[in-house]
Amino acid sequence: MIQEPFPAEPSNMEPPDSETIAAVTARLLRWGRVAPAGLARVEYVSARAQEGVLERLRREFQGQNIPFHEIELTPDTPAIQHVARLQETFRSLPPGVVSITGLNRAFPADVPLLDSLGILNFYRDTLVHLDLRQIWWMQGEMGNTFRLYNPDFDRFFLVRLHLTEIPAITETPNVQFSLPEGDLLTRQEAEQAALYNLERFYKGLRARRELSELMSLCVSVFKPLFQAGQIVEAGKRQEQLFAEMERAGYDLRTYLEAEPDLVTAQLRDAENFNVLSYLRWHQGRYAEAQAFVECKLAIERRLLPQNHPDIAASLSNLAVQYSSQGHYSKSETLYKEALEIRQKALSEEHPDIALSLNNLAQLYQARGRYDEAEPLMKEALAIDRKALPKNHPTIAISVGNLAGLYEARGRYDEAEPLYLEALAISRKALPEGHPDIATSLNSLAGLYQARGRYDEAEPLMKEALAIYRKSLPEGHPTIAISVGNLAQLYKTRGRYEEAEPLMKEALAIHRKALPEGHPTIATSVGSIAGLYEARGRYDEAEILYLEALAISRKSLPEGHPDIATSVGNLAQLYKTRGRYDEAEILYLEALAIDRKALPKNHPNIASSLNNLALSYEAQGRYPEAEMLYREGLEILERTLGLEHPNTEITRNNLGMFLFMRQQNQKLYNIPKRE
Repeated sequence: MIQEPFPAEPSNMEPPDSETIAAVTARLLRWGRVAPAGLARVEYVSARAQEGVLERLRREFQGQNIPFHEIELTPDTPAIQHVARLQETFRSLPPGVVSITGLNRAFPADVPLLDSLGILNFYRDTLVHLDLRQIWWMQGEMGNTFRLYNPDFDRFFLVRLHLTEIPAITETPNVQFSLPEGDLLTRQEAEQAALYNLERFYKGLRARRELSELMSLCVSVFKPLFQAGQIVEAGKRQEQLFAEMERAGYDLRTYLEAEPDLVTAQLRDAENFNVLSYLRWHQGRYAEAQAFVECKLAIERRLLPQNHPDIAASLSNLAVQYSSQGHYSKSETLYKEALEIRQKALSEEHPDIALSLNNLAQLYQARGRYDEAEPLMKEALAIDRKALPKNHPTIAISVGNLAGLYEARGRYDEAEPLYLEALAISRKALPEGHPDIATSLNSLAGLYQARGRYDEAEPLMKEALAIYRKSLPEGHPTIAISVGNLAQLYKTRGRYEEAEPLMKEALAIHRKALPEGHPTIATSVGSIAGLYEARGRYDEAEILYLEALAISRKSLPEGHPDIATSVGNLAQLYKTRGRYDEAEILYLEALAIDRKALPKNHPNIASSLNNLALSYEAQGRYPEAEMLYREGLEILERTLGLEHPNTEITRNNLGMFLFMRQQNQKLYNIPKRE
C-alpha cells in the first residue's frame, strides 16, 4: 500500500473524476436539454473556469433556442431580500435554464453565514418547485457549508458537479518580466484544490495510469499552490509526488530530461511541461524552466497548425525565459515570430496582436530602445481601444505601459494623465479591492516619488499595500514587493526608523515564499544593505551587500545585468569608505558586464560610467574621470534626451567637476548638444 505523505480529507466514497470545463459543460448541456425542471450545483475552484463554462452554455443554449437566464446575487444583502428577488424573478421567467452566481459574497459579513443559509433553507420550497432548470454556483468552503448545514435544501440538487480545472496558464499582458499565474487563489482555496487533486493523483497511481495522464494529475496538485504564491510548498509537493512516482516504477528521468518523443507526445504533455516551467521559473531555476518551455513548443509545432495562436503564446513565454537570463537578442526574435503568427492567424484588430506588440515594446524599453518601443505601444493601445469595451481592464494595462515608457524617458507631464486614466479604468472595471487596482496605484505613486511629490505618493502606496494584504494570501511575494516600495519611499524621505521594519518584513516574506538563493531575495537583501549604508552602518551593510552579490552570482547566468547592479552597489560602499582600489575593480566589472549585456547607448551604461568617474575624481584621477563623465553624458543625451533629470544630473556633475578643477568659468555650464 502506498503511503500518502499529505493528509487528505476523509471520504467514504471515491472522489469524482477530473471535472474539466469541457466535461462540466457537456453534462450541464445534456441536463438542460432533457430535464423539464430541477436543480444542479457546481462547486468550482477557478472563477475563470466558471466563466469558461458559462460562455459555452450561453452559446450552445442560444443555438438550440433554449432560454438561458443569468442572475447574479447582489453582494452583502440580507438573505430574505435575496429570497424575495429570486421568487419574483423566477415567476417572471419563461421555462428554460437559469444560472445563479455570486453566492459566496451574497450575505452581510456581520451576519453568521449559517443564519443566512438557514433563511434560504426555510424558503426552499418557494424556490425549487418551478418550471426552471437552476444551476447554483458555489466556490470554496461555501459548497461544504451548504451541504452540511442545509441538507433539506441540498437534497433537491440532483446534479452535483465539481469544476476543478484551473485554465491553462497563458502569457500575461502585464509587464514583460512577470510570468502569468492564472487566477488569484486564496491560500485556503489553493490548499483545498491541492487536497482534492491529491486524492485523484493517488487514485491514478493505484490504477497504474499511463505516465502522461498521471503527470497531469500530479501537476494539478501543486499548480494551485504556486498560483497562490506558495512557491516553496509547491516545490516540496512536486518533489514528494515525483518520488512517489519513481518508487512506483515510473521512468520520470526519460519523461522530464530527454527530448520529448514527438511521435507519441500529446497536447496534455505540452501543458504538463507548461506548468513545470512556471514552477521552475518561480523557483529561480531558469535553465530548467527554459527547457520545459522548449519541449512544450516542440510538441505544439508537431501537433498544431503552423500559425496556431497557441504556438505564439509559447513563443512569447519562451521569450520571457530568455529575457530573465539576459538573452535579449533571442528574446526579441521569438517575440517577433509570435507577433507574425498572430498577425497571420487573427484579425488585424485582435487584442492578442496588441499583447504581442506590448511584449516587444517592453523588451525594447528594457534595453533602452525607447524610440522603437513608443510606436509599438501606441499601436497596441489603439487596437485595444478599438477592439475592447471603453473601460476594459486590458486598456488600463496598455495605458499604464505607455505611461511607464514616458516616465522612463523623463516625460513626466505626459506620463501622469495616462497613469491617472489607467487607475480610473481599473477602479471602474474591477471589483473594489482587486489587486490590479493596487498595481495602478503603485505605478502612479512611483511617478510621484520620482518627481519628489512624496506626500502624494505615500497614501497611494499605503492603499495599494492594504489591497494586497486583503486580496492576496498572507506571505504572497507581491505583498513583499509592495512593502518594499513603501520602505524605499520612507528611506528617500529620511524616515529610516519606519523603513527598516518594512524592509525586514519584505525580506522575511521572500525568504519564506521563495527557494533559498532566489534572485529576488538578493534584491531584498540589497535594499536593507542600502538602508544601512545610508545610516552609516557600513559593517552591517557590507555583509549584506556581499550576501546579495553571492546570491546573484549563483542564481543568474554569468554576465547578467542584475549581477552588475549587485557589483555596483558593493563598489559604491567601498568608495564611500575610501577603499578605492577595491571599488575600482568592482566598478570596472560592473561596467564590463553592462557593455556586454546591453545596447551601447543604454542608460545603465551611463550610470556605470558616472559611478566610476566619481570614484576617479575622489582619487584625483581627473583626466580619466572627465573622459568617463563625457561619455556618460553623451549616452544620456542620445537616449533620454537633453531635459531628462538623469541627463541634467550628469551634466551638472561634469560642470561641477570642471569648475572644481579651476578651468574656464564658461565650462561650468556645459552647453547642451544641439
